[in-house]
Amino acid sequence: FIKKAEESGVKYNEQQFAISKSEVLNIMKALVASNIWQINEYFRILNENDVVIQKAMQIVSDKVAYNKILGY
Repeated sequence: FIKKAEESGVKYNEQQFAISKSEVLNIMKALVASNIWQINEYFRILNENDVVIQKAMQIVSDKVAYNKILGY
């Protein structure tokens, strides 16, 4: 992966890669999943670690919390 990026002109920075490594690996995992199954699996994997998506799913699944946000 790093070699391919460098061949394309992207300079490798170990410090910056360390910061982004888990996100890069998650995106790669999601891309593999979409190739094996469908695009839905891409988003399922991509959103596993997204705190905003997780909070939204929690609220939508909780009728009381959902209605509170809607002002009911």
